[in-house]
Amino acid sequence: MFVELSNIAQSNGMTLNAIEMTPLETQETPTEEVDEALQLISQNVKKLQISFETSIAKEDYGSLKEFLRKLESNVRLLDVVSYEYTPKATTIDFEVIAYYLGS
Repeated sequence: MFVELSNIAQSNGMTLNAIEMTPLETQETPTEEVDEALQLISQNVKKLQISFETSIAKEDYGSLKEFLRKLESNVRLLDVVSYEYTPKATTIDFEVIAYYLGS
């Protein structure tokens, strides 16, 4: 995940400074509300909270917008929960949830 985020950042003129990953508990789905196949799939889906900081070389809203677009269209399923960006700042903090199949 670190390499993938770093590559996306670099392709948009950003540098990945720090990253922290924390597994999240998944919520149980009530059995009477979903069919058996969906329940099996949801049991195997895991969540990972990823917090990371990027540096941006210059004040460029276009690069931030493109970075978010690439996260959105990434092969991995990612939800951008929040980001903190001040146009005059040199860093942007992101919080993302990644979904993956576990065992």
